Amino acid sequence: MSSTLSAHPGALSTPNQEALSAFKQQITAANLYTPETDTELASHDDATLLRFLRARKFDLAATQKQFSGAEEWRKKHDVDRLFANAATEEVEAGRSFYPMWTGRRDKTGVPLYVYKLVALKKRDSELNALTPERRYQRIVTLYEVMWRFNMRLCSVLPRPNPHVPISSTTSIIDLEGVTMSHMWNFRSHLQQAATLATANYPETLHMVVVINAPSFFATAWGWAKGWFDEYTRSKVHVFSQASGLQDIADIEDIPKAYGGQLDWEYGDNPNLDDEAKAVLGGEYPLGAWEFDEATKGKVKPRGDGKRMKAGGVVANGDVPYGEEAGGVDGTGETALPAVNGNAHGVAAHVGDAPVPGPAQPKTVLVAPTDHSAASTPPAPEHAAAETTDTNAVLSSRVP
Repeated sequence: MSSTLSAHPGALSTPNQEALSAFKQQITAANLYTPETDTELASHDDATLLRFLRARKFDLAATQKQFSGAEEWRKKHDVDRLFANAATEEVEAGRSFYPMWTGRRDKTGVPLYVYKLVALKKRDSELNALTPERRYQRIVTLYEVMWRFNMRLCSVLPRPNPHVPISSTTSIIDLEGVTMSHMWNFRSHLQQAATLATANYPETLHMVVVINAPSFFATAWGWAKGWFDEYTRSKVHVFSQASGLQDIADIEDIPKAYGGQLDWEYGDNPNLDDEAKAVLGGEYPLGAWEFDEATKGKVKPRGDGKRMKAGGVVANGDVPYGEEAGGVDGTGETALPAVNGNAHGVAAHVGDAPVPGPAQPKTVLVAPTDHSAASTPPAPEHAAAETTDTNAVLSSRVP
């Protein structure tokens, strides 16, 4: 389970560096990438481009195919504006249905997440009350928070290889109290997150550690492993005892529930260490924020996906890039855009009538008045590239 830095920024071989340069030329010619200018950063950083290259084993044609599909998906769902306009209440409500960041990192500096699946059982009525569209918006927004804020924050914190940006996460999957029927009932919810990540956020998984695995786990993994490519499946490990977590994270960064010293439970806000608090000047900010490595602070995300250099201005001209935006922490927020290009109304405040037509500025997405049960969530339009299945169910067992 040792970490490898090969094919990451700051640790590239000559062939990989040449492949990265060639890939940039290809996607620039295809109008999928904009190089850095005097006022703007490149449209995609090297860490992002290398994630796609690693996912396709540096096959330039295959990489461009997946990258192009992911960019089309982002345009179709207006992901940049979705993230920029996400209401704090929506972001925070969505966290509790997916892996949550503890606020700590593993021994390599990668953010350490926890997913306690039994929590879904306790809130399945709330989950089922969400429309497929709203579920989709939530998970997309949380993936954006993961790489735009959490990974970038961790990239400026002390770690063994500070020259290599953080571009992945380690997740503890706690299956205590989960039955086979629970797993089956939530399969669509889990599959949506897995397939979305594989297609559009490739190589953001450093390691998955399964603890408290029930006897039927091998059976459940048998039908779930098809959601992941072969390389991702190799990153899944089953620990028979939680004490094995001390091999991947320091004891002060492991939650007490798993034998560590961290005062954090699933459902809590991230409990940042002193280094992270010093960088942010306080606790973890709620809602949708970007972390700017240059200023080492939280900034309001733009709605057009561009990243301006210090002194730049956001698209709507409201807030200079690099300054905190009062609207993203609970005031002056804007509505989430329509998904699949379909306009839909959202209430400006609790109790207000829906606003028809396209999302209007300076409104807040709140729970719709119609809480009809959700059907199967929409499948991501951009499916992951075909992979060859293997019979390897578990990559390791740690006593």
